[in-house]
Amino acid sequence: MQTIPLTADEIAAWLRLIEIPGIGPVTARRLLTAFGLPEEVFKQSSTSLAQVVGTEVANLLKRSPSKALEEKAARTAEWALASDQHFVTLSDPSYPKVLLHLADPPLFLYVKGQLALLHAPAISIVGSRSATPNGLANAEQFAQAFSEHGFTIISGLALGVDGAAHRGALQGPSGTVAVMGTGIDLVYPTRHYQLAQQISMHGALVSEWPLGSPARASHFPQRNRIIAALAQAILVIEAAAQSGSLITARLAAEIGREIGAVPGSIHSPLTKGCHQLIKEGAKLIESAQDLLDEINIKQLSLLKRASRSIKTSSHLAKFSNEAKDVDGFEPNNDSLLLPINEPKAKLPQKEQIQDKPSISSISSRPHAKHIDTSKSTVNLSLTPCETKVVASTRESKLSINLPIPLTELDANSRHVLKALGYDMATLELLAVRTGLTSADLQATLLSLELGGWITALPGGKVIRQQKADIG
Repeated sequence: MQTIPLTADEIAAWLRLIEIPGIGPVTARRLLTAFGLPEEVFKQSSTSLAQVVGTEVANLLKRSPSKALEEKAARTAEWALASDQHFVTLSDPSYPKVLLHLADPPLFLYVKGQLALLHAPAISIVGSRSATPNGLANAEQFAQAFSEHGFTIISGLALGVDGAAHRGALQGPSGTVAVMGTGIDLVYPTRHYQLAQQISMHGALVSEWPLGSPARASHFPQRNRIIAALAQAILVIEAAAQSGSLITARLAAEIGREIGAVPGSIHSPLTKGCHQLIKEGAKLIESAQDLLDEINIKQLSLLKRASRSIKTSSHLAKFSNEAKDVDGFEPNNDSLLLPINEPKAKLPQKEQIQDKPSISSISSRPHAKHIDTSKSTVNLSLTPCETKVVASTRESKLSINLPIPLTELDANSRHVLKALGYDMATLELLAVRTGLTSADLQATLLSLELGGWITALPGGKVIRQQKADIG
């Protein structure tokens, strides 16, 4: 699949349309509807423009483009010359039509890798940035299973569940797409630099932000709408009650996608969001087949409705278009940003999984702040985009008094609790997750058991005590 080649002037017109202060996506689409391609928009008289967008905006449109914009357009045109790098506009046949389900589809996309994957059957996997070991394992296993069933995996390149989903998908045959919250030439978080390189070679990186755009808090909720739209179904694995994953799921529900959620311990703060989605009607997912069945049921339902339509309607041409739509599900603390294109050493097969926080809900998040890059990208701080999810401490009259408060646990105890999560685990599994020696692990487990944090089970297994449901 190829895009329509654009000249530097044509690219400049697209960038100019979206970057003029005071002109957002809604106004830009109104102009495109009225006049056609961006170059035609800028050829219009002030009077013609004012009839569509008013005098003030018309005057902005008639100003000459800045030198900075011209340089950005030239850089983008040069970037798009590479065979695996694509600047895809709303008017391009290769633009993913599923994005038109959105109220605010991006005017253009930067794609590095396999453009065809944006048109393939897909499932999005999202979840907590500070996922438990079990959550990470689930994400990787579900992603690989879906990939083996022919579904591309969509996620957001974030720490935690996102990264695990991409890694699992890379072990399958169907590829993975990472939707980024920065310019496509930068990687955030930097711990995923090598993962991003692997995705660009065996999948696709996607961004709607111009080259060189740093991470901003406002980018991530906007990124989530693309993750929701590109897939036929969304699977949420570990999400707090207030998280960006729930935003993605609800955006997906609004445009008719199937929603699935993996349940977990009732004592884990990282499963509250999943349980909330299930209460609201999401499918409880225990295996990959559960979600695949939901997708098949919906597809059969759509085909049955289409079949009934053709029996009762004489407009066969209209039905033909609807059937095509049915088949394709189309519309009726890392602070460093690394360039993605710089050559690097051979990538390792596996990368250590790290934790990351989740984005708060749109309604409650603070105003987006531009991250200051004036000093050095090496020292760039991305505090607005990464705020740790901390479980709230609760007291209950039924709870015992723990001999060792959470705040006073030693480093090994905290490490083991984090590795244990809220599910049962064997001593062998904990040894692998923690890297502790047998003696250190046994001593730590004994201390945690005496402190009321864990319970030993038959068969060399342990589980966190229900009364010790924090930490």
